[in-house]
Amino acid sequence: MTKKSALFKFFLPALLLAVMVFLFWRPEPDPQEQAWYVSVYCRASAGSTSSESLQAAVEGTRPGASRQRFNRQAASEVLGAWKKLDKEQQRIARRDETQCRRLLLDKLAQ
Repeated sequence: MTKKSALFKFFLPALLLAVMVFLFWRPEPDPQEQAWYVSVYCRASAGSTSSESLQAAVEGTRPGASRQRFNRQAASEVLGAWKKLDKEQQRIARRDETQCRRLLLDKLAQ
């Protein structure tokens, strides 16, 4: 067996499998972390659909830690829930932080 043949038969498929697992495997954020992301979003950047603004808020608000690791999965779920709210719900959520949390947590539970 030549080196080229070995590459195509064994190493390339293994590498492709590893890349696919890395790209598609996403651990689900736990409910407490998800609720915290909702709270930060409602307090700091309600209405913004920018992942960067939520990331800035997350990294600067965790008490007792100098810098919080940003969980893209949790953030994208919060932003997705915001986009699923209708215009009236978004208007209410922008005005009232408590209503914002309630609406987003309800939408995430669906």
